This record gives sequence, C-alpha cells and structure tokens, in this order.
Amino acid sequence: SGRPHPILSWVHTTQDIVRPHVKMLGGDYLSYATLAHDRGLEPHCRLCRELSHHPTPAEDLVHILTRCKATAETRCRILPDLLNTVARSFPNNKLLSGPSHDVLTQFILDCSSLNLPVAIRIPSGHPDFMNITRQCCSLTYAVHKDRTRQLKAMGLLQ
Repeated sequence: SGRPHPILSWVHTTQDIVRPHVKMLGGDYLSYATLAHDRGLEPHCRLCRELSHHPTPAEDLVHILTRCKATAETRCRILPDLLNTVARSFPNNKLLSGPSHDVLTQFILDCSSLNLPVAIRIPSGHPDFMNITRQCCSLTYAVHKDRTRQLKAMGLLQ
C-alpha cells in the first residue's frame, strides 16, 4: 500500500527509530541462530552458555526477547511497564494471562500483527497504540544494548 508499518507511526525523526527493533521486525537482526544458518556456526546463546553448564538453547529472536537468562534483569525491569499499559487500555487482553514465549515475542515486535490472536492484538488506530509500541521498542532496545554490552565484555563483539 506504500504506507509505513504501524509500528513506525509514532516516529517523527530518525532519532526516534530504534534500529534493533526495526531489524528484528524485518528479520535482519544478527543472532547466533541466523549466523548458524548463514555461516554454519553453532546456534546456541553464548551468554546463556556462560551462565550454565547445561545445553544452551538456540539464540533466536524468541530467546533474545523473552527467554535469555543473561538479559532477564533488563527484561524484568521493563516488561511490567508494558504489561501495565496493556492492562490499563485492554484489561481483558489475553497477553496478561501468560502467553507463550512465541506470542509474547510477536507482540513485542508488532503488537498489531495479524499473526496474533484477536484477543491479544492491539489495533493500530487505538489511542494507546503509540504508547504501547514505544514501550515495545524500548524493551527491544534495552535487551539489545544489554546483550551487546555482555557480548563485547566476553570479547565476542568488537
């Protein structure tokens, strides 16, 4: 249609754009699962491997945004604000009743996605849509920054 994606409706300047969120939404975010597919590397999460001697999960977007133990503190600091905003605007939203990690990831990336159940989806015309998308972008950015900082500290990123 030529219109921008609804997740970008609140963006007014290029400084508003949260690049990691847009890259994740577009499927262009580098994770170890992506690198494993493209370059034949191991897909497991390097941060979780440092925290545990158990087999580590593949580092895909679901893991990065909702499961990674290494970024749990950052996620737990921001996610309640997002869920409280959803609860104020949509008290019966099924996101509040403990959705799967896949559904939560999809919601964080695009809360208006047609891939989400109607009971979870936020209509892009709703008055609180921009506030919810900002909080989703903030969560994505904070997790990305925490992950990047930890990978750099381990010498895995330059």
